[in-house]
Amino acid sequence: MNEPLFKNNFIRDKQTATEIVKCMLLLTKLMKILYVVAAISLVFELVFFFIDLSNPNVRIIPESYYITIFTYVFISLLLLLMFFVTKARNTPKGGTSEESFVITDNEIIWTSAGKKNIFAINDIGYYYNAKNYFVIIPNGMYAYIPAIQKDSFTLGTSDEFIEFLKSKGVKVQK
Repeated sequence: MNEPLFKNNFIRDKQTATEIVKCMLLLTKLMKILYVVAAISLVFELVFFFIDLSNPNVRIIPESYYITIFTYVFISLLLLLMFFVTKARNTPKGGTSEESFVITDNEIIWTSAGKKNIFAINDIGYYYNAKNYFVIIPNGMYAYIPAIQKDSFTLGTSDEFIEFLKSKGVKVQK
């Protein structure tokens, strides 16, 4: 096994889980775009809906409009549901869990609530440099996405970790 270059330990509780979920869902570019498009579409749909109601003799919008408004309301509710489900999944059972990261030259070994996950450094697509966390996004589909607390390094520093990721070709997503 390679020697550890970085170690990080912190306790995940409800507050840290909420912050991690915000990083995961609110900072990603795709989610930002989805939220903005859904909000703008919903506003336009509601404006047209009330115009349509105020003058029933003039049909500004086709009959299919009502299906469209239902779709946007459904999408908005789905986004909210996704936020709360992700938050529930990331909140430790029993209140807290110890998060441990050991980063070597080739892999990240992440232990959370007693479960060990291993990610190859080459499998990291990009990372988010959030206020208090690095959110690591592996390539492909994974059930869990690790978030490393910046001020909890016991070996190495957060600045050195950024340089390490850059040296491995991992891109930062803002």
